[in-house]
Amino acid sequence: NAYDWDFCQIQYNYMDENTQAGRAGLEAAEKKGIPVIIMEPLRGGKLVGLLPEKAKQLIASDPHGWSPAEWGLRWLWDQPGVTCVLSGMNSREMVAENCRIADSVRAGEFGEAEFALLEKVKKEIPSGRVPPVLGRSPGTNRSSVERRRSAYLKTPSTPRLKTTDSARTPLVLCFPRSSPSA
Repeated sequence: NAYDWDFCQIQYNYMDENTQAGRAGLEAAEKKGIPVIIMEPLRGGKLVGLLPEKAKQLIASDPHGWSPAEWGLRWLWDQPGVTCVLSGMNSREMVAENCRIADSVRAGEFGEAEFALLEKVKKEIPSGRVPPVLGRSPGTNRSSVERRRSAYLKTPSTPRLKTTDSARTPLVLCFPRSSPSA
């Protein structure tokens, strides 16, 4: 209330709905007309690559045919207070998928069935299974950010995007919400 904010940025995804600023922070910013930029929408890829098998099966068996990444991004875009999503990607295919999702989804599209499925998925992820993005890895004294920075510094500058090199620092794109007139 004491500041005239231009925007705010929060870590927010379906597993962090009630941590840090979370949904309450998103909604408070929306009420004040403050644009909200989302970081770590898929917890650094962990809500895609580290899902337990049962969670993957729930997603795969859903008739929408959405990938785990699409479920996470659609959950975010379903909320009208989300202005922009920062999404890290390691391949051209990921860029294409994220662009397609950002272009096609609109706030308020999720129904009871979609929310229910994500609740089931969340219950399949044991506490601690999906570690915090910036936490230190077990048995190391280097944070994930330090490891990424180290990998980045060792990576040749061109080409920046290569589908076969998982050690590269992800490409990060901001997908702003489409304007109502678009």
